[in-house]
Amino acid sequence: MHPTLGSEPSDGTSVHQIVEDLLGERIEALAAWIQELDAQVRSSTVAGDEKTLKELRRALEAWSKRDPKFEERLTDRIDVLADRLATLSSAVNTTAAAHAGSDGEIAILRRELEQERTRFESALRDLRPSSDTAAVEELRRAVAELSAERPSRTADKGVAGMQEKVDNLGERLDTLAKTVATTAAGLAGREGELASLRRAFDEESSRIEHLVASLRH
Repeated sequence: MHPTLGSEPSDGTSVHQIVEDLLGERIEALAAWIQELDAQVRSSTVAGDEKTLKELRRALEAWSKRDPKFEERLTDRIDVLADRLATLSSAVNTTAAAHAGSDGEIAILRRELEQERTRFESALRDLRPSSDTAAVEELRRAVAELSAERPSRTADKGVAGMQEKVDNLGERLDTLAKTVATTAAGLAGREGELASLRRAFDEESSRIEHLVASLRH
């Protein structure tokens, strides 16, 4: 079985060595045939057909006088073919390695995209109106407490207590507003990162499709 393209024989021999072995076997077979013809000619009787004997002798002389230039050209041609096979094998191996590297990059991009998607969904859950509801409930409780204050308190103390609670609620609402703004800004940044990842993923997919198409041709 001959080695396939882009692979080396299991015994470590090169393509050039295999071609030389095949050429040597062919030459040995031709030499054996020539020797057989020579033996037949020598064993032929003088009474045989002289014309046939002359043709056999001429054939023997033609085979025995091989053109050295022809052999040299054949050897050069074999060397060129061996070089082309080696170059093609290297190109196929390089392309296969690049394709494997691209698959790894795509897998990494997919993992990063899934991670960003998970973070995005977590941030969306954090933005649910639970915080706003808690603040409203706190405000309602504060109003109820103010309404339930004993009338025995003086007006100044009631106003001062109300002002303090209103100030505290205002600070908490400001903090909540800042938290919401910060979270929104973080989401905007993540959306930009996701968009960049999607563009990179699309570009890489397009490059892989182009590479596969070129390999098929």
